Amino acid sequence: MFTLTILFTGICFFSVSPSYAKPPKYMGYKSCVGCHDKQYKSWKDGTMNLNAFKALMPGKRAEAKEEAGLDPKKDYTSEPECLKCHATGYGKPGGFTTYRKTRDLAGITCEFCHGSGEYYWKTMAKERHFYDQIDLIYKGLTVPDQSTCDKCHVEGCPTGSDEIDFDSEAAHENFPLKGEH
Repeated sequence: MFTLTILFTGICFFSVSPSYAKPPKYMGYKSCVGCHDKQYKSWKDGTMNLNAFKALMPGKRAEAKEEAGLDPKKDYTSEPECLKCHATGYGKPGGFTTYRKTRDLAGITCEFCHGSGEYYWKTMAKERHFYDQIDLIYKGLTVPDQSTCDKCHVEGCPTGSDEIDFDSEAAHENFPLKGEH
């Protein structure tokens, strides 16, 4: 019995696709535009985009920074506590590192809320509209909910982030909800 258990475990371990054995890469928002043009345009014109990163720059959101006791002239674009909410995938494999190296991940991009897209993007690109959402979730897609927003939209953020009700129309002014959430 012990030998069978070892054999079964080994078969399962080695049958896992090598590409799924490592964390998926962040693709950047440009990978999403081809199929999600309407959402891209809305995102680009909204506030959950590069503007979230720019809020960390010297002189930006100066009043809010002063109210929080921060130096409005300081550059916060390399501060870990700030980047976890102002840059996509910060601190995660393949996520934002610096503006110079990972510019497409600066700010709040698609993958900030939907997870790093390498694996589910491949399915979406290949299958177009003939995939099941459960397959995408299995491959890493995050379906946002209140807890997704709560990670960053908390009281006391110096750059003006307020608490958000995920199900409110105001929270989805630029990103209307589809179906039940």
